[in-house]
Amino acid sequence: MAGRGGIMRGIWDRYVPPECESSPKVLRLNAKHKWEEARPPLHHDIDYLKTCGDRAWAVVRKFTSKEELKHWGHRPGPLRHWRNTNKRVEAWGRTLQSALVAGSCIAAGDAKLYKTRLEKFFIDIRSDLKLPELPVIQVALASAEGPYIDKVRKAQLEINLPNVKCIDAKGMKIGHDGLHLSTEGEVRVGQMMADAFAQFVA
Repeated sequence: MAGRGGIMRGIWDRYVPPECESSPKVLRLNAKHKWEEARPPLHHDIDYLKTCGDRAWAVVRKFTSKEELKHWGHRPGPLRHWRNTNKRVEAWGRTLQSALVAGSCIAAGDAKLYKTRLEKFFIDIRSDLKLPELPVIQVALASAEGPYIDKVRKAQLEINLPNVKCIDAKGMKIGHDGLHLSTEGEVRVGQMMADAFAQFVA
């Protein structure tokens, strides 16, 4: 989730809700792989080809201990492109990356195989990191284009792996582009992710 909250016509409105304000307890790994205090827009030096705004990071602000926030850059495209290659292993060794959304436009073949690919993706991540019980929180598609969105959402919601939770973003307020979550939606999803994470550490 790069964070497109508060963006209209490619310009961020610079509104930062209380839930997204910076804190010395929340760090991010920047494009130079240096730790620094996380400040919105969180992805400004990573997803630099597009305007970045607010994102769902209440998931780390909820907790009082110092949290390290590993952010993600450009998504690598359809899930079928994520295979057990040296490039993928190298990418995971530098920063954690996400491929939950297989692009805005989903093809029939991708939708049919999505659940299998997603489960394998999570298993491969854990294997690469040698963390077989690594907690995973995914966000089910809130909006996208194409006739197969419901099939992909169903696959996401039916993933049945240990320590994997799914947050359903459907119904959240969408931004001006009709695709990405609004600032309000980002905040709500962030709170839901924080609640899900709390269940892992309870």
